[in-house]
Amino acid sequence: MKFERFVTILLLIVILFVAYSLVQNTKSSREVGKPIVPNSQQDPTDAAINVRVQVMEPTTFVKTTDITGELVRKDDSKSLYSDVTGKITAIVTKRGDTVAAGDVVAYVNPSTPGAVYRERAVTATTGGVIQSVDTYTGHWITADTTLLFTIADPSDLVLEVKLPERYISMVSVGVPATFTTVAWPDEPFSAEVTYISSSVDPLSRTVEIELGIEPDDRLKSGMFVSVKLLTGVFEQVLVVEKEAISSYLGEKAVFTIKGGEARRTLVTTGSESDSQAIVTSGLEVGDQVVIAGSVVEGSTVHIL
Repeated sequence: MKFERFVTILLLIVILFVAYSLVQNTKSSREVGKPIVPNSQQDPTDAAINVRVQVMEPTTFVKTTDITGELVRKDDSKSLYSDVTGKITAIVTKRGDTVAAGDVVAYVNPSTPGAVYRERAVTATTGGVIQSVDTYTGHWITADTTLLFTIADPSDLVLEVKLPERYISMVSVGVPATFTTVAWPDEPFSAEVTYISSSVDPLSRTVEIELGIEPDDRLKSGMFVSVKLLTGVFEQVLVVEKEAISSYLGEKAVFTIKGGEARRTLVTTGSESDSQAIVTSGLEVGDQVVIAGSVVEGSTVHIL
C-alpha cells in the first residue's frame, strides 16, 4: 500500500516536471522568430544631439577696434562786431540759436544828439550757433571794437581719439568709424579719420587722431563716446564664430561633422573681432562647424 502511494506521488512529480518543460519550450519557440537588434544597429537618431552648424565659405572679414574718444570743438569760432558806434537798442537772438549769414541779431542806434533817429541792424557775418552773447540792451559800443556775439560753426565739432601705437599701421586718413554716446547708446553715428599726429606720446604710447563727424544738434562738445574704428578688411577668408572654438591640450579646436558624428578638429586663427575669428588652417570650404550644441568626440548629431 505504501509502495503504491510512493509510486503515485513520483508519477505526479514527473508529470508536473514534463508539463513545466513543455510550457518553457513553447515560450522559447515564440521568441525564435523575433530578430535580435544589437545596440550598434539601433536608429542613431534615438540618441542624436541636436546641433546648429556654420558652413565654411569664403567671405569678407571686417576687423574693428574698440576705443574711447571725446567730442571737442575746434577753436575756430567767429567774433561779431558792429560796423557803427552807438547804443544797442534790441537783441533778437540768444545763446544756442542757429543763425545764417545775413540774419539780424541785434539793432544799434548810431544817432548823435540833434541827429535824426535811425536804427541800424547788426547781421551775422557767418552761419553757425550763437556761442555767447557779449552785449546787452543799452550797451554803448564802439564800431569794430566792442565784441557783440561769438558764433561757432557746428561742423567744427570733431572726435579726438588716443590710438594705441600698435594700431598705427592699420589706420590712415579716410578710414571710416562709428561711435555711440551714453545718451544714445543704441544709435551709431558715422565718422571718418581726418588727421593723424606725426608723433607718439612717450608716456601713454598713443597717437592722437581726429575724426570728422556729421553735424548733429544732439552731439555736444565734451561728450565721451565709444568708437569702433575700422582697422582691417580681409577678402576671401574662412571665418568661424568664436563660440565654436574651444581649447584642447593647449591648442584651439572646433567640432566638425563627419559622417553624422562630431569630430574634433584642431585649427589656427588670425585676426579676430568681438564675435568672429579668421581661420588660417584646419578647415576647408564646405566644412560644417558646430556652433551650438554640447558634443564630444564621436557624438552622433542631428543638424537643425
